[in-house]
Amino acid sequence: MGRLGRLLRVIRDAWLVFGAALLLFMVLEGGYRAQLALKRAMRGGDDGGVPPLHPYYGQRWFVEFQSAGPREDRFDAYRGYWSRPYASRYKNVDSLGRRITIQPPFDSATALRVFMLGGSTLFGFNARDSTTIASLTAARLAARGVANVEVVNLGQGGYNVTQEAITLLLELAHGRTPAVAVFFDGQNDIQAVRAFSAPGRAFIEPRTQSLIDLARRGFGAEVVGLGRHSAVIQRLQQTLGRAPGQGVRADTSVALCGPLAAHYREVARTVEAVARDRGFEVFFFQQPMHSTTNKPRTPWERTLLEHPPFRRCAASIDSAMQPEAGRTYVSLASLFDTDTATVYTDQFAHLTERAHEVIADRIAEVIAPALVRRSSSSRRSRR
Repeated sequence: MGRLGRLLRVIRDAWLVFGAALLLFMVLEGGYRAQLALKRAMRGGDDGGVPPLHPYYGQRWFVEFQSAGPREDRFDAYRGYWSRPYASRYKNVDSLGRRITIQPPFDSATALRVFMLGGSTLFGFNARDSTTIASLTAARLAARGVANVEVVNLGQGGYNVTQEAITLLLELAHGRTPAVAVFFDGQNDIQAVRAFSAPGRAFIEPRTQSLIDLARRGFGAEVVGLGRHSAVIQRLQQTLGRAPGQGVRADTSVALCGPLAAHYREVARTVEAVARDRGFEVFFFQQPMHSTTNKPRTPWERTLLEHPPFRRCAASIDSAMQPEAGRTYVSLASLFDTDTATVYTDQFAHLTERAHEVIADRIAEVIAPALVRRSSSSRRSRR
């Protein structure tokens, strides 16, 4: 009985120590989560946490836009993820996972369809539904007299040209063929090379791999892994530079710009071949980027980080697409070079709504003749 008693006391003491440690951890976790919630509540004041130099500082719509929360994604076997339906006052995603486009009325049976494909800038990261590039392009086409057009926003946060090409193929497979397809690229393609040291990679890869690894873990590893739900542990990992889900961020060397440009050109050639076969026209636009612009920097833009290799890689893409320059490929890198107002809201090529208007003007100018040709051809075929 003596040995059994000692064993029971050891178990009791161990349980008390474990319980006390668990209680202390829960107190720390609860306190840390409480202060995070308090900070979020304080940021919800008059300025909503928007820095004074930010172009949207003091604009109530932007505070509400941010407080609505991020959209959610679902798993997609071919592209990694796709948007779920989402509803708020200024940002809405339809049942097919597409950002709502505010546009003039059209006849769904006879309208010419314009697909717009790109990343978060095209999706409208910092823009209301009515001021996304897609919505403004629809308005600019109507102003040019190009009527009965349906503009479809197929932009998704983080997408690169490969994911966009797959998106186009899936739309065609579902019987949705455009008259014109617009690709709006640059930032994510170059950023992915910077992250993975190889072209054509997708930002979703590290997160997907972590989920695959998670499914392989045994009981012990799974118990230890419960810490991934702790805000305190996540904060410690971030402090130590080991935050989960972060990809390797290698610096882009000049040597990688050539392979990236070659990859972009080959994807473009594939899309062009599909377009010829299916009877629609395709246009590629290199988006304006904070790291490639020559515009005078405003006080806000001077606070944004620059990535010097972006300029070299953007020039390499321009060179690879040179045979199509001015026809089906248009670089917008210099579009804001003389603009003295704030254009970039951050270093990831997200732009102000006013800048969206300028871009939409240029896109409409380029694609309007193709739509007029298609409209004339459709009218002749119906006679």
